Amino acid sequence: MADKRILAFNGSTITALRWQKGLVMTDQVFAADALGHEAFSTYLANAKDALIYLLVDVSEEGFQLETIPAVQGGDRAALIKRRLGQFFFGTPYSLGHSLGRQKEGRRDERVLFAALTRPEVLTPWLELIYQAERPLAGIYSVPLVLAENAKSIVSGREQFLLVTLAASGLRHTFFNDGQIQFSRLSQLTTHSQDEFAISCAREATRTYQYLLGQRLIMRNATLPTIVVAHSNDHAKLRMQFVDTDKLNFELLGLDTLATKLGLKTPLADSHCDTLFAHQLITHTPKEQFAPEPDRKLYRLSQIRSGLRVAAAAILFGCLVAAGRFGLQWSELHDSTVITNAQAAADSKRHEALINELPKIKLTPDNLRAVIARYQEIMQRSAGPMPLLTHLSNVLEVMPAISLQRLDWAITDRTNGTIGTIGNVPASATTPTPAPTGSGAGTVGTFLDVTAHLPITVALDQRLQIEMVDNFVSRLRTNGVEVIIAKSPVDIESGKALKRGSSDTERPSGPPEFKIRLTSKQ
Repeated sequence: MADKRILAFNGSTITALRWQKGLVMTDQVFAADALGHEAFSTYLANAKDALIYLLVDVSEEGFQLETIPAVQGGDRAALIKRRLGQFFFGTPYSLGHSLGRQKEGRRDERVLFAALTRPEVLTPWLELIYQAERPLAGIYSVPLVLAENAKSIVSGREQFLLVTLAASGLRHTFFNDGQIQFSRLSQLTTHSQDEFAISCAREATRTYQYLLGQRLIMRNATLPTIVVAHSNDHAKLRMQFVDTDKLNFELLGLDTLATKLGLKTPLADSHCDTLFAHQLITHTPKEQFAPEPDRKLYRLSQIRSGLRVAAAAILFGCLVAAGRFGLQWSELHDSTVITNAQAAADSKRHEALINELPKIKLTPDNLRAVIARYQEIMQRSAGPMPLLTHLSNVLEVMPAISLQRLDWAITDRTNGTIGTIGNVPASATTPTPAPTGSGAGTVGTFLDVTAHLPITVALDQRLQIEMVDNFVSRLRTNGVEVIIAKSPVDIESGKALKRGSSDTERPSGPPEFKIRLTSKQ
């Protein structure tokens, strides 16, 4: 966590405060003279990693409530800058605090313009901060801190006047709908309880008259005035307060409020400086008076902190990923060890089984030849049954065709075929065996079919050809090849097909044809 230092400036002196986990500790007080400036420079030189918050509580602070058109982006920034130049000319320490948009009409934006009207009192201290190269988070005023924490201090009130006591004096701050409208600081001489009580009543009456003149409150309206004071001072203060139809005084315990807001430093009196410093750190206002060039080192420190956070996040992510990958590697390594052990056990078991088998005196070539012959025998085991079944199915569809003779053979289609049928040439009837060690050849089943057509079509040659073609087309499938070995009609280019009817042309018997069926194995 960054070392956060609060420099509380009351117009003449600066009090260096250190904040740490709800505790606000006073380091040193510096006067506005040469010795004070020298001591302040030494203090900054020793605070090497300090982040500076400058808290200003002076009477030279101006406020101007204005309504501007509802614009956004660069136009709004330019408009606010122009209005600040008109209201507070000659000071670089100014800002525009948005109070929200109006609910009626054009819904214009209400802005509270504020500025530190005497910048020369801050210049020496700021120059020492810049020379020490300490990052300035911003220049804040007590009214800004009160505006940021108004709802935490007082809740459930639409309009009220908040009175606080600090080292710089007595401050009266007016709030409307939870938004700051005006604030003024009056000086005190002795800071005693009697002066505190008398000044509260007198300055509250003056503030009421000012707010009434500015039409910030309604005429004849009773303004609740909440005085923040230590519980030990309540009895004496109550004796000095007189409620009227204009002002209604209420006491709020400073010690109770500090405990509620998380301040751990014990408070001995009614001064709120320590509480202001604590709220500045825990609920830093969004607006501040320092120009952006004066906060360059602070922006660089923010970038450096962001890079550190990003680097830490990346490192954490890498460590998580590394742990995950390490866990996965460990699981994979264990699985690999188990798998290798199982594989070694299986290899030993396989070797033991192989060793238990009877020894055979066969060379690998002879063993391959035996396997090839076995495959060939398995291919021949089906026999002509598939072709006969297929032929039977077709004959059931064409019962007019009658079988006369069937011849079948199984042989190697690559190395040999069966004998001839009719005019179909063929090789030797005995198949040539496949070479040893080369595997089985392509085995084919041949079925030679001799069949008769009906006697009724003996004189119609065209019808005979059509019946044979129809029969062959039914037999021919993807797994069966069919060739016509002998046609019932002698088809030659020099002879014409006849549809005879005389007795002299009548044949002696039914037309005969021969076909060969070959299975594609």
